[in-house]
Amino acid sequence: MKGAPENKPRPVSVTLLVYEPTNLTQVQRVETSALYTAINTRKVASVLSDSTGAFSVALPPGTYSLFVQQGKFFFANSFDSQNNIQLVTVEANKVTPFNITINSGAVY
Repeated sequence: MKGAPENKPRPVSVTLLVYEPTNLTQVQRVETSALYTAINTRKVASVLSDSTGAFSVALPPGTYSLFVQQGKFFFANSFDSQNNIQLVTVEANKVTPFNITINSGAVY
């Protein structure tokens, strides 16, 4: 709303799911939303973020898609130019920072 104070992001504890690189053609999507009912690639790992939203998971070097578990749905809201979903690239012996904005219930 014009003139309203800006909402500040609020960290949450969620389950994060790490999958092989996943394209929009490899998921079952809820209409045109960022929610999915099925991911048809291999799950590599899952991790629970802490109350500050921080998480860490050891992965071999490579590229992965990250999803947030939301009840029976999976959430991811970023894509590259080839419609690959929420990619992150992990390099050997490096920490890869990654922020996820969960806005599935937002109204703009």
